[in-house]
This record gives sequence, structure tokens and C-alpha cells, in this order.
Amino acid sequence: MFENPVGFGISSDILINEAGSCMLIPGCSMKKYFLPLRLLPVILLMVVLITIGCPAEPEQNGDIEVSFSGLNSDGWDMRTTSMLTLTFDKDIEGLTVEDIAVNAGTTGITKETLSPKGSGVYELEVSGITESGTITVTVSKAEYIISPASLNTAIYYYTGNVTDTGS
Repeated sequence: MFENPVGFGISSDILINEAGSCMLIPGCSMKKYFLPLRLLPVILLMVVLITIGCPAEPEQNGDIEVSFSGLNSDGWDMRTTSMLTLTFDKDIEGLTVEDIAVNAGTTGITKETLSPKGSGVYELEVSGITESGTITVTVSKAEYIISPASLNTAIYYYTGNVTDTGS
């Protein structure tokens, strides 16, 4: 059927036998290897996938999913809140106070500094509280999908006097 070698690049690399059912792949001085033609599409597909790459899982535009799992205040009815603790399931690289929005309602709360404490825990120093209430904290950071984006917590304003009982 074929009298001349059929080439893919160099004509002597691949030969098709006269029956047209096998390819002879020379190159070994001791043995000759035969490859059934029906495997050619599978081999070509493997070469293409290896060449262009085959991702193990679908990409999500490079965004990292993070769970916003906790928001706690250090205040109570006898102590004005001065710190909020934000907890995520992983660290958020480069998270800053500008990435955090606080809906203060009528509390007067303002953000001060943000400190990472490790393992997805951050402390947000707050000030300016003029009355107790509930606030909403929303976190948004480029390259991250934060869910839920917002959590609520109670904050406290204490107006009573603290008596020093120390000597």
C-alpha cells in the first residue's frame, strides 16, 4: 500500500507497513517497536494536552475564597469597646484598614489601626464611640472572594466612673 516512509518532520522517523495497520518506529538497534495505528489519535491528544497544559481544576480568575467567620467586640456594658476581632478561615495577604468598611449607625465608631494576629485573625482598633449599638463590618479585598462580606456585632459605650481600688 505505501512504498515510501510517511513523515512527521523527518520522513525516516515513522513508517507505515504495507497492510496499513501498524507503524514501525525505528531507533533501537536491538528491537523494533510496532504501534497500532488506532492508538495514533490518543497519542496525538496526549501530546497536545502535555504541550498546552491541562489544568487540574477550573480557575476562578485567580481569586481566593475566604470565609469571614467571626466578628467580636472587646466591650461590654461596663467597658467601652476599643477593639474588634475579625476572624477568617485563612490569612488575607495585604489586608489593610482601608479594606474594611464600618457602618457605624449612631454609635460614632471610627477605625484606627489593623493588626494581623495570625491564622486568619485580625484586630481592628476603634475609637470615637458615643453610644452603644450594633455595627456592620464589611471586608473587601482585591483577588479575594470573602463570604459573607459583612457581619454584625454589638459595641458598647460606658459612661460610669471606674473606681481605683489599688493601693
